[in-house]
Amino acid sequence: MYRFVEKLNARSKNGNESEMPVIAFLGDSVTQGCFTYNDTNAGYVSKFRTMLNKLYPAAPAYVLNAGVGGNDSEWAYKRLERDVLRYHPDLVVVTLGLNDVWQEEEGVRRHAEFLGKIFDEILATGAEVIHMTPNAMNYYRNGGVEPHNQELCLKSAEFMNSGLMDRIVEAGKKEAKKRGIATCDCYKKWRNYKAAGIDTDTWLCGGINHPTPELHDLFVTTLLDTLFELNGN
Repeated sequence: MYRFVEKLNARSKNGNESEMPVIAFLGDSVTQGCFTYNDTNAGYVSKFRTMLNKLYPAAPAYVLNAGVGGNDSEWAYKRLERDVLRYHPDLVVVTLGLNDVWQEEEGVRRHAEFLGKIFDEILATGAEVIHMTPNAMNYYRNGGVEPHNQELCLKSAEFMNSGLMDRIVEAGKKEAKKRGIATCDCYKKWRNYKAAGIDTDTWLCGGINHPTPELHDLFVTTLLDTLFELNGN
């Protein structure tokens, strides 16, 4: 059982004698809560906080959103101490990769390198880690894409259809496995839905890589399964 859950349980039984559990989310614009507009209340971190309050109404937890738009793994690593570790979290959920892919094949190596460094520095503090994979990007260019994003849309579709994004995700999962860190595999769910004939491009509000607010629920439910060890892993 994750220490974060143990602390939630203890605090719900005796809030006066139990310290507040702290969970931090390190990621990019999806973690931050960016859509075609910015509304952090519609993102999965806020939705997770709401669900946690329903599960443990007598045990408020400190939920830290350390998502920054445009971050690849290197940038997230550079601000890890400032934005996450100095708050002494019990658990850190790390979700990166969507911006590493724009470095193409070099991005696979760099994602593995800096994600590994992120994992190591978090673990060195005594905190626990969950590696949460990102959503999938678009597979084609649809009519809803803004004119100034047309070229980006074609490029991101190429990354998906060529398997480059798959390799980014697998590189991250490999680094997590090396360290005994659980992977909350949201990307696998998106890929499985796509394989089942669902047009997952309709789940992207900007037509490239930002899930709609409704699809942020997928992150929440998948994370809860991992957090409470309900996925058989």
